[in-house]
Amino acid sequence: EGEISPTLESWSKLVHPHDRQVVDKALRDYLDGKTNAFEAEYRMRARTGQWVWVMSRARIVATDARGQPLRMAGTHMDITDRKEMETEILKAREDAEAANRAKSEFLANMSHEIRTPMTAIMGYADMLIHPKLSEVDRTRCLQTIRENGKLLLRIINEILDLSRVESGRMELSMEDCSPWMIVNEIMSMVKLRAREKGLKLEIRYDF
Repeated sequence: EGEISPTLESWSKLVHPHDRQVVDKALRDYLDGKTNAFEAEYRMRARTGQWVWVMSRARIVATDARGQPLRMAGTHMDITDRKEMETEILKAREDAEAANRAKSEFLANMSHEIRTPMTAIMGYADMLIHPKLSEVDRTRCLQTIRENGKLLLRIINEILDLSRVESGRMELSMEDCSPWMIVNEIMSMVKLRAREKGLKLEIRYDF
């Protein structure tokens, strides 16, 4: 008391610019008789210069002869701690929802990754049933089934690695790899599907 002028203008200057619309609406609703009292949550400039969340409640305590308001009285309750807690809870909920979305996307991607080698395995297994299949083609089918089985096992291991990441027990290892072999493995997975769709698929190596 005594540090600021008890006027509407001095109070309005302390309201955060982003919250002014909320405050003006709450005050207008009260003055228009839509609410029984003025009540709003907003930020105000404190003596230190910092913004503080407050819950303001007030009513008209004096009017002129025409019934126009002359003075309001009320309270400002500091609710900064509550607002910070609400922000933390909201952020935690958003993080949890983002994690759920990431897991859903991961499962969708993994189902696609698993389906690709499984399709190759089933397709080449069906080809083995034909009695007129040559020994060379039979060996090639068995080799493709074996390669895709190894790929499927690797995918499963990678899924298990994800659980190790979440538990903090993930270990990385450096391994040599052959791009030529990787391309051939991919070719064996998608070649049968391409053939079923009538598509020509071939690889050209430039050394």
